[in-house]
This record gives sequence, structure tokens and C-alpha cells, in this order.
Amino acid sequence: MTKSGRPAHVFLLTLSLILLDEVSSNCWMEGNFTSASSQNQRCEEAALADERNQIQTFYTTVAASITALISGSISVISSIVIICLIFRSDVGLSSVYHRIMLGMSISDIIASTCMGVSTLPMPKDMIYEQFAGWVWGNKTTCTIQGFLITVFVTLSAFFNTLLSMYYVFAINLKKRDAILKKSILFNIVFPVIGLFLSSFAPVAVLFAGNLVNPTPYEAWCSVDPYPRYCNGINEEQCVPYTSLWEKWIVENIQFFVMIMFNIILVVSFVLVVVDVYRQEQYIKSLNKCLYPLYQHSRFSGDSEAEIKLASTKKRLSYTKVLSIQSAAYLITFFLSSANSAAHVSQNPSQGWGIQIYHVSFRPLQGIFNLIIFVGHKAYDNMLINRSLAVRQAVVKVFREREKVKFLLSNVSLVRDDQRSFYFDGKEEDGREEDIWISDNVENHDASPISGNIRAEHEEEGISSAREDIVFHEDAGASNPKNTRDDKSTSEKNSQSSGIDSRISFSESWESRRTGSRAALSSLLSRFPSMVSSTGLEGDQDRAER
Repeated sequence: MTKSGRPAHVFLLTLSLILLDEVSSNCWMEGNFTSASSQNQRCEEAALADERNQIQTFYTTVAASITALISGSISVISSIVIICLIFRSDVGLSSVYHRIMLGMSISDIIASTCMGVSTLPMPKDMIYEQFAGWVWGNKTTCTIQGFLITVFVTLSAFFNTLLSMYYVFAINLKKRDAILKKSILFNIVFPVIGLFLSSFAPVAVLFAGNLVNPTPYEAWCSVDPYPRYCNGINEEQCVPYTSLWEKWIVENIQFFVMIMFNIILVVSFVLVVVDVYRQEQYIKSLNKCLYPLYQHSRFSGDSEAEIKLASTKKRLSYTKVLSIQSAAYLITFFLSSANSAAHVSQNPSQGWGIQIYHVSFRPLQGIFNLIIFVGHKAYDNMLINRSLAVRQAVVKVFREREKVKFLLSNVSLVRDDQRSFYFDGKEEDGREEDIWISDNVENHDASPISGNIRAEHEEEGISSAREDIVFHEDAGASNPKNTRDDKSTSEKNSQSSGIDSRISFSESWESRRTGSRAALSSLLSRFPSMVSSTGLEGDQDRAER
């Protein structure tokens, strides 16, 4: 044989040996005929005699089955409560926030249900006889359980990612809820990409065939070879298409998708925190610069000026609420799913602490979502009626139907189309926003960013004054009544104190105005990006006037 033909001959011989070895290593046979049944029985007896299958973990105990059942039931009930609150409210699915929470809750219901039944779908004739829980299933029920968990755990991660992007759109990109509801990018492009990525692992599981099996390292059926030590080469008693390298492919596909979702989650949260912090510092600095102007006699004692000064604190509280809400969803997601990373390092020496944590917290995503969701609604109730205690506000969420009102999750902290930092009361598409925190909503003309709050409790006989949250343009300067009062006061003071008093007042006001101009100029130079987006170029002239 020539030298050129020798490599080909060696390759074919090696491939033939591998194929023969692979065929001989597949102990279990598919089918209902007698030979297959006898062969499978011999394989099962050999596997039962193998000490590698006699692994005792927390997952094989009755306590694990009970823990998974309790955690899964709590999560399912919590997710159902979220869905009921969404459909009972007058807002319904008109809110983007509600739509995302609906998808997340449905995913959690299915995933938590599959985890909660624990060992029930596992085959009764499996080789792992050490499972002390209830085992009443077969190969088909086990495959369905593992497949549904793979699908809806990934979908839950996708909806968490979409929620984090929602906060970025609302806070960083200044997109209001009415705009997001019509956005093709947010409603079509992102969901299609997310669903496409979420389908990678389930499709790989389907093509892998028999890769979903019971395992002593999980309290429910999951992706694992059967028996779990099979590597597909030189191993007897192995079910076909259940080797470790096939498991490695499927797990790494799912791991890659989850890593992408986690990166987006973390980056989105960082963007939200940075933007909220910059706006907080900006509003504080602007308030500090404009404060001397309100000390002028023209503004002194004016209630509207006091409301303007307090409005910055209101806006700061809203930014903190948004950032806390975003952080809460991020933390609870990692609290439920981060244990999967530790769960990857499966070995006989793994401590029971990780195993108990995994069984307890993995199905609990629903209860965490409910706590945040109800806390958000309770905070809204406390804004409507400030006399409510926390407990009363929470009880009101469950007892009363949610009215159309201002949703903190829909706030855009700085308007994207405003010409001035001072709100003028006019904005396009204002009628599309739910902006009033009121039991009886009648007016939808104000801006969703102005955050006007009018709490009207006709049943309780309470009527609270309207509180303007954002500065109105040229506010206070155009009030003729205040101007006349200030003029008359100034004339009386001038007549009583003489020319020296007028000179002293003029010098004091000139010094104050110069200091305010310098501080405002420094502020505008420190925040050039915000100046361009909010149109503050004319504020120096307003300060001088």
C-alpha cells in the first residue's frame, strides 16, 4: 500500500472500532419486544450492582421532596395572586410593566409546578432505588418534567432581562409608557430575539433524545446521562444518546444563554443607578444654585415658591424608588438562580448546605416577585393617602381594585421633549398617560413627568391640595399679585428707611445675584449633556431677570 493510502486506511479502521465500541456500550434497547425487555432487565441489574449509582444526597431524601413541594406551592400561589391583581385592576394590560409581570408569572407558575412535584414523575423502575420520596412516573413523565423546567426557567430569565431593559428605557432613554406600548423595538424585536435565544436549550434537549433522566444530584428530572457516569465510550449499562459530552453540549448552550441574560441584567442595573445618581446630583446642585433667588423679597413667604423648592425632594424620592425596585428584581432573580451555578459542581463530597439551598430557593421566584409587586402598589397607596400606615396600604392592595393612577414604574425622570427644566404644563401625547393618583380620575392632560398628585377621597371627606412636583416655567416671576404686594412693601420700606436702606438692599441683591450666576454657570458647565437634553441654556438669563 502506498504512503498516501495508509492514513486513510488507519482512519477508517479507527472509526470502525469506535462505532463497534459505541454499539457494544449501549446496553439498554428501545422497543417493546421480548429481546429488548430481557436486555434492559440485565442492564438494570448490572447498574444496580454498580456502587457508583448508590449515591446518597439530600435530593434523595423525603425532606427534599417535601421542601420542593412547599417552595413550589408558595411560588405558584404567589404568581397566581400577581396575575389576579393585574386583571382585577383598571389598568390591566395597558401597562408595559403589567405585561412583563404577566409573562414572568406564567413562566414561574409552570416552572415552579414542575419543580414542586419533585420525584413524582420519575420512573418507578429507575436504577436509583435510594430515592425515598414518592416515585410514581415513567420515562415519558420524567422527560416532560425536565423539558418544561428547561423551557420556562429560561423564559423567566428572559422576562427578568426584559424588565431590566424596561427600566433603562424609562429612566435613561426617557421613554414614557405610552411610547413603549407602541415601540416595535420593545414589543416585537426584543421579544423575538429573547424567545429565539430561550429556545436554544429546549431544542437541544429534544434533539438529544434520552438526555432528560432522573439523577441523584437533583430533586427533579433534569439533563443528565443515565446512569450519570456514562461518557459514551467504553461504558456498559448506558442508555443510548445519554453520554456526558451530549450533556456538556446542552448545559453549555443553556449556560451561554443565561450568561447573556445575566450580563444584560447587570449592565442595565448599572446604567439605571448611574443615571439616577447623576440626576440626583444635578437636581440638588440646581436647587442649591437657585435657592438664593427665592430668598429675594419677591419670593419670600410665597407658598408656590416653597412648593417649587420641595419638588426637587419629591423627584429625588421617585428616582430612589425606581432604583430600589429595579435592584430588588435583580437581587431576587440572582437569589433564585445563582444557586444553579454552585449546583453545577456536582460531586459526592458536595455539602448538603448547597443542596438544601438549591431545593428551597430554586422554585421561590414567584414569592419574591409578589413581595416587590405588592410593595410597589402599597407605596402608590401611601402617596394617595399619606395617613395610611404600611400595613394598611398593603391590605388595601388586596382588598380594593386598583384605579387608573400614576405608576411609579412608568416614570420618566426627565422629559425627552421638554424645552426647559421648568415644566410649562403642556406636552404631546399627554392624554395617553395614566398620571393622576386619584380614586376618581377625570383629567389626563398633564404630563406624566410632572407627577402631579391630587388625592381626592370623597368617601372619607378628605380633600388634599394639589401638589406640583416639577418646576413650572418662569413660575413666581409672572404673578402680578405678588409683584404688586412686593412693590407696595418696597415703597413702604423705602419711605421708612430712606436712601441708605435702598443702597444696602441693592448691594445685597447684586451680591446674591452674582453668586447665583457664578454657581449656575459652574453647574451648567459640569452637566453639559443634561443641559443639551433639558434646554437649560437660557437659565442664566432667567436668573438675572
